Amino acid sequence: MDKIYLRDWQSTIFYTRTVGEGNRLLLFLHGLSSTSADFREIMRTPAFTEYNTVAPDLLGFGASDRPKKFDYSIEHHAECLVELIDELGFDSVVLVGHGMGGTVAVRLANLRADRVVGLIVAEPILTEAERGYEKRFLAYTEDEYEKHFPRLIRELSVKGDVEPDLAYWSKALKTADSRAVYRSVQSLYAVTADPGFKKALATTRLPRYYLVGENSEPSPVLSMLEENGVAVHTVPGSGHAMIQSNPAAFADVVARCLKEMDL
Repeated sequence: MDKIYLRDWQSTIFYTRTVGEGNRLLLFLHGLSSTSADFREIMRTPAFTEYNTVAPDLLGFGASDRPKKFDYSIEHHAECLVELIDELGFDSVVLVGHGMGGTVAVRLANLRADRVVGLIVAEPILTEAERGYEKRFLAYTEDEYEKHFPRLIRELSVKGDVEPDLAYWSKALKTADSRAVYRSVQSLYAVTADPGFKKALATTRLPRYYLVGENSEPSPVLSMLEENGVAVHTVPGSGHAMIQSNPAAFADVVARCLKEMDL
């Protein structure tokens, strides 16, 4: 993995990358408690050879630093990525975000509108209805949560025997900083309560694509997004954990979106 020291945040962020034929960047953003490892197979897809691909571990996740004073908010995750994009030096960036990474991508597209030329989000968390099992985390204070974190992971592991998405998630949680997960969930709650943020994806003036798993419940805002020009594509044979359960299909759909953008 490569790494960059974020001067504004006094922390190091690690990322996986491939070098493409052109000067465009395809930036993959992982979901809550996942890591850049989700995208390693996908990044080698032949359809992406015209792009340089980068998948960072967000602060608090994977190999990246876990600064105690960082608030792990959606806003500050996005601001960290602004610095990463600036350091990498690409003028043209397409964002691909899954779950929380999709939520971060929506904010990042607004912060770096001069460089972001396309936005692909896979079931981003935009509304209260899309908040899942992590609701239980906020039943505790942060200190209480850290004490209960191992038990919560065990519960998820047991539930994962019958719910594949939870199985993927419980494994990923073990690699994340418990504070980072808790504070990121707090921020997601705040974001989904903000009416302005719900409309950000609909009003952003970019080629925009929303990916939904074939087995997922439709988002409550899906109709509104389509009415505002967001193209919706289904990833076959998958639910929310589409990258883990069907990476080839996910890569094919992302490649189709890039082709439709005709950048």
